[in-house]
Amino acid sequence: MATYAKVAIESPLPQLDRLFDYEVPNDLIESIRVGQTVSVPFGKGVRGLTGFVVELTDEIEYQGQLSQISSLVSETIMLPPNIYKLVRAVADRQAVSFGDVAKSAIPNRAVRADRNQKNDYASVEANKIPAILKARLCEPRIVERAFGDEVFTGNAWVADALEAALESVADGCSAIICVPDFRDVDLLVEAGVSLGFGAIITRYGSELTRTERFMSHISAMQHRPQIVIGTRSALFAPLQNLGQIIIWDDEDPSHYDQSSPYISSREVALIRQTLESCSISFLSHARSLAVQRLISIGYLIEDSEAFAKPVVAFSEKDVRVDTLAFNTVRSGLSLGPVLVQVSNIGVAKSAYCKNCGVRAHCSHCTGPLWLDEKGDIRCRWCNGFNQAFHCLTCGQSKLRMGRAGSTRTAAELGMVFPGVPILEATGTSITQIVDEKPRIVVSTPGAEPQAMGGYGAVLILDCEVALARDSLHAREDAVRVWANAIALAAPGAKNALIGLTSELGKFVANWRFIELAQEELQERSTLGFPPVQRLLSATGERTNIGQLVEQLCLLDGVSKLGMAPAGTPGEWRALLRFTYAAGKNVADVVRIFQLKHSGAKRLNQKSGQHQRAVSIKIDDPRVL
Repeated sequence: MATYAKVAIESPLPQLDRLFDYEVPNDLIESIRVGQTVSVPFGKGVRGLTGFVVELTDEIEYQGQLSQISSLVSETIMLPPNIYKLVRAVADRQAVSFGDVAKSAIPNRAVRADRNQKNDYASVEANKIPAILKARLCEPRIVERAFGDEVFTGNAWVADALEAALESVADGCSAIICVPDFRDVDLLVEAGVSLGFGAIITRYGSELTRTERFMSHISAMQHRPQIVIGTRSALFAPLQNLGQIIIWDDEDPSHYDQSSPYISSREVALIRQTLESCSISFLSHARSLAVQRLISIGYLIEDSEAFAKPVVAFSEKDVRVDTLAFNTVRSGLSLGPVLVQVSNIGVAKSAYCKNCGVRAHCSHCTGPLWLDEKGDIRCRWCNGFNQAFHCLTCGQSKLRMGRAGSTRTAAELGMVFPGVPILEATGTSITQIVDEKPRIVVSTPGAEPQAMGGYGAVLILDCEVALARDSLHAREDAVRVWANAIALAAPGAKNALIGLTSELGKFVANWRFIELAQEELQERSTLGFPPVQRLLSATGERTNIGQLVEQLCLLDGVSKLGMAPAGTPGEWRALLRFTYAAGKNVADVVRIFQLKHSGAKRLNQKSGQHQRAVSIKIDDPRVL
């Protein structure tokens, strides 16, 4: 029976980012346990704050009068010690608060479901199985693979992921399979159920209801071998016998947290692997530079096996749908459905003034305009409608369309191949599966439906557009989405990429993605850009930014890339890079700086709300 409790407050405020001591009232001494949710008084506020019991003790250093815990919110353990250590480690690495990470790691309480829970928690076991840290390029096609008496037909990466997870289950341990989005979760769960081991699968993800997320969290804490399948939050599943973490397609944008703490699934997995000494596997069709770096320094081992390369041709012509494209679609339709991947949704990627040729801009925020699938004029930045468009340069109101999007491409292909059904599949028009009947499926990257038995052909248009993106990651991202699309093809299907230079085309056609990653990693190393070094961006008033930059540049391994106006009146942005070895010192300086300026605020010109005096982002992938 403990007299005192150390509580972690669930708040993003930097001044509350530490453990607070509270006295345990007599009526809770028998029932309170580490990991439970409590309500505690704080300061002069009438309402209590929510926190988690991190430690129970009979001795504390503080000699003054302590406040008592107000109440036990729930007897269910929500934050076991191993997950607290993970949350704390992620927060420390990214220089954010415990609360910033806890919001993703710990689901909200579902009161009705919580009332029926039993407190049958058992602490984490030491993993006695030697850890294996590896990366593999999966076979890029639909395969048939035996699982005992059952045969699986589907994506090779799904079979690879399930095989790796079942190896952990056979050893008496649990596994986590982390994938980019809910459609990938569906593929894995459906495959597991069809193969007869659905009973040991726990689904985890943001697409679940509040009650479902809560129940998945509780289920993951049960002391039994199981396979947790989900998106980013699955990496915080409170498994107490974790044997392996499997990450599929680690460079997919959905693996990156778009808000604080701005960390990727890959980094969370690596942190948890270090804390719990489990195995880890990175599966993909194309190799990410971050994983290639880990292989180059000997942290991961290469586990790729030889497989028959897909049939891939490419064309350098400027014509969007040339002879190669036409022949690829025609031959594919004789075998089944054909996938056509395009760069953007809607009628046109962009719109231009018909009179003067200047790109059309939004009347609300000056962002670029485009035409959606209904032909409405919309802004790519604020998503606002601009039906009463007038050119800011010449004042005219007529538009001409830029490069075709998915809607116009589908219409054009329908005219070229009359009588062939056309299906448009995008992020706004979701289709998850198509049958084996001949049809043309026009899709944007990441929204491609699965085809039963695989596509008869895969055609990728707009290659030059994907490579021309104003981003450091343009080539890496383009190659990744192309490889994932080609991997949906049936064995022996013909695939083509249009608008691709011979230099890059040879790498893709010969499936030399490891060599391509090695080459680009060397270029990044010469420049000192990620993933060879890490990045920090800071936005705020020039004086505050200058102070932060000055403090950070005193550290070894930190250098300033630049400082310039941020586009909003009175705001500046600084960009710095630092080595992995300097990470802890950088995080310490940032945390102290945020504490010092915790009382200062600035007005966000877009939202009209107040925010921190300086917005600091570490490892934000959108910076470059």
